Amino acid sequence: MNIERTFIIICLLALSVCALAVEAQQGETLPPQFEKGDLSELKDKQRVYVNATSTHQSENILKELKKYPGVQVVSAQADADFVVAYRIERKQFGTSADPHNPIQKNWTYYGRLLVYVPQTGGVDRLLWETSLQFQIPPPVGPPPLPDMRRNWEQPLEKSATGKFIKALKKSRGEK
Repeated sequence: MNIERTFIIICLLALSVCALAVEAQQGETLPPQFEKGDLSELKDKQRVYVNATSTHQSENILKELKKYPGVQVVSAQADADFVVAYRIERKQFGTSADPHNPIQKNWTYYGRLLVYVPQTGGVDRLLWETSLQFQIPPPVGPPPLPDMRRNWEQPLEKSATGKFIKALKKSRGEK
């Protein structure tokens, strides 16, 4: 019985540490506020910088962007015309019916992709964004951040990038 309690305590501590790490990563490099812009502002702009929570997510986004010849990926934000930023965000939408078992919570995860133009000395201009939802039923383990996907889909960051490219082509009058 003591082994089970020790295991539960260790699991709860691990989950708490994971939750803090996720929350710290989410707000790490995203600007706190934006000025609203429009995707048509990218009509003649090509250089893009990718900013994602993990290297794996960045690689997936880069693969999708490289399929479209209308953009050129750069390695420094200072060289970019615009930025594609991706984060996984989570929100709790319910709690366990059993108050003695706090490990069972319902979480909704969102893959959030933002496209913005960084402004020097001003507020960045948000041109486009999308969120894709992914729900994990209880019990919740450590969040599967690097390769979060629905069973029937590719990773969320690839789906979100595909939606962005489609919207960008439409704003440029391309097929």
